[in-house]
Amino acid sequence: MNYSVLSSLVLLNVLFFNVQCLRNKIDLINAHVTTHNYEILCFCEHWMSQFEVESLLINDFEIADFYSRSKYKNGGTLLLVKKTYKLY
Repeated sequence: MNYSVLSSLVLLNVLFFNVQCLRNKIDLINAHVTTHNYEILCFCEHWMSQFEVESLLINDFEIADFYSRSKYKNGGTLLLVKKTYKLY
């Protein structure tokens, strides 16, 4: 086993959630991330518009990237990263 490779690994806690409408679960998500040590949050099926996603506030997280449908309802993906990590 190559221990030099293992010593350079960074372990991240990731939450992946098929949320099926994030807007009515924001308080639940905020409470959950406050009690767990996640660095990355991934949501699919957030069902939000671009404006709603850009206005979203999740405790100590910032938007890394997202996709919102413009023609059809539902769908969408959202990736948030803890603010302690630098986004480029």
